[in-house]
Amino acid sequence: MRRSGTRSALALALVAPLGLLGAGCRTAPGGVGSGCSTGGDCAPGLACIDPMELPGGYCSRPCDAATACPDGSVCYDPSATGEGFCFAACASAADCRTGDGYVCSHDSVCDRPCTADLECPAGFFCAKDGVCTDEADRPPPDPGETGAPCGSAGDAPCDPGLACLPPALGGRCSVACTSELQCDNGTTCAALAVDDGSGAAALETWCVFSAGTAPFGAACGGLADGAACAGGVCWNGVCTELCATPGATAPGECGGGAIDCRLADVAVGDAAGPLALCDVPFPLPPLLDLVDFGQVGDGDVLTFDLPADAVSFTITLDGLATDYYAAIWVEAPDGHYYIDDIPGWFDGDDDPVRVDPVTRYFAVTVPSTDRPGAALAGPGTYSFTVAGASADARVWIKRGPPPTRVDLNIYIVAGDQVGTTPLDAATARDDVFFVGLLAELSRWYAELGIAIGVVNWFDVADASLSDVESDAELGALFASSRTDVPPASLNVFFVNSLPGPEGTGGIAAGIPGALLAHGTTLSGVAIVLVPAAQILGMALFHELGHFVGLWHAKEAFGGEDPLLDTPSCPTANPPDTEPCASTTGRNFMYWSLVLPLWDPAEGPPNCAICPSQRSLILGSPVTW
Repeated sequence: MRRSGTRSALALALVAPLGLLGAGCRTAPGGVGSGCSTGGDCAPGLACIDPMELPGGYCSRPCDAATACPDGSVCYDPSATGEGFCFAACASAADCRTGDGYVCSHDSVCDRPCTADLECPAGFFCAKDGVCTDEADRPPPDPGETGAPCGSAGDAPCDPGLACLPPALGGRCSVACTSELQCDNGTTCAALAVDDGSGAAALETWCVFSAGTAPFGAACGGLADGAACAGGVCWNGVCTELCATPGATAPGECGGGAIDCRLADVAVGDAAGPLALCDVPFPLPPLLDLVDFGQVGDGDVLTFDLPADAVSFTITLDGLATDYYAAIWVEAPDGHYYIDDIPGWFDGDDDPVRVDPVTRYFAVTVPSTDRPGAALAGPGTYSFTVAGASADARVWIKRGPPPTRVDLNIYIVAGDQVGTTPLDAATARDDVFFVGLLAELSRWYAELGIAIGVVNWFDVADASLSDVESDAELGALFASSRTDVPPASLNVFFVNSLPGPEGTGGIAAGIPGALLAHGTTLSGVAIVLVPAAQILGMALFHELGHFVGLWHAKEAFGGEDPLLDTPSCPTANPPDTEPCASTTGRNFMYWSLVLPLWDPAEGPPNCAICPSQRSLILGSPVTW
């Protein structure tokens, strides 16, 4: 449950400007807190706050740290903006105009009474006397009220308009809700999976007690997993709350109206459906800083500073599908270049970092190789030049310590099946095949000290994308990735077939792909479903390696990756046979998966995950 302090803005209307208040018009002008209808009812230097704002009017004046209030009053600035109004000080309600409904607030000023918990600051509730009171002092609800026990022998019936939730949902009196504003007695409006009477689960929203403490906007667990959130709802890693009307925000909702109310697809348990949620911006992962240059153009030279604890930086250019982009002349503080110009693919260029110009979205991480000159040159000012048309330029700076988590967004396309079993997102997440697949993927990531964190499951409704026949269809598939997920997460699409040579089992959108961007034609990897979970788990780790910037250790046509410590094939144009398979085939970035499966813990000379590959994955902005 989150408190927004809706009255804290103190945007109060003065009946008359201070300069027009007459000092001698009244025989007994009022001090701070006195009732008034015009400025003339107040003492010199005070104004009358409009009775429409404060009942019966309220003599006051603006104040700040440099402007003291008259004796017997204090500068009331609950939002800590540095600007407030003088309010009458009090020790009890007897010091206030109780006839006009004023109470002595928790801040010891004479103020209007609160009417709902949401009007109180964090850690307080609105008591029945209208005073915001410490949450620790909240009394249990009266019998029959919202939050009161019900359904057991001796429990009072719920008050009119309330319903008794079953024991599995708390066994308390509750009311259906669409917004936090409708819940009281310490309850919060939360999404629940409720039996619809036929044995199926329906998504409903009710006022319930939340055991969570994480505040609005804090990081949390998985999709709609609100157990940790005070507001009862976690949306893609951020604590949020329900709101009443998409596109509109009522006073007191969504951070006091600062955040929009939007419609989102929510899954809770076995129930799913659209709900209106406060559209909280996704926080960046810890230790990932963003330098946002906005829109830039061809030839622009951009500079940024790296802190001493930086382990990598990633440059992204978000542009148009019709233009090519690259970052060139990427320069370190000591004057050496990571990238000097735009190399061709496998042209033998000896830049410390390999890049290729791409359309729509360019990304490069430094360092991404173990070549001489590829390591960061320490703290200081770095620079690069934009090559291409107008684009949004950003630099993502990753700081230590090593990451421990990677988040996934898994997409099931209509028509997908394993063997003869049709799939959708709701059934796939608990399917034994996908459980095994993710277990194998976890085994590989565990070798890097990384665990799979949040896994979101989504459906792609366009069944024509289940069998991808062209690059255009593949781009459309990746472009269907949702933009309402955290930037630092990876999109995985499962399909029945992909374009390319026979046996193509997976394709990454790019090397790297659209890091930290969703909804583009380069936003993801695609994997062909075959009934072999262990193989697919390894294949997925391979394709995600491409997506963060890893090349094949050796290509079928003879080219090599830019890494120095990955195994090399002794033949110029290796077939997928011995001896090449025995040399590079044991590395997870070999161009073709070779059976039998190998152990990711195996070390040099046939390292399954070589040190340079490990460093790039750990330095990627999508692991955190």
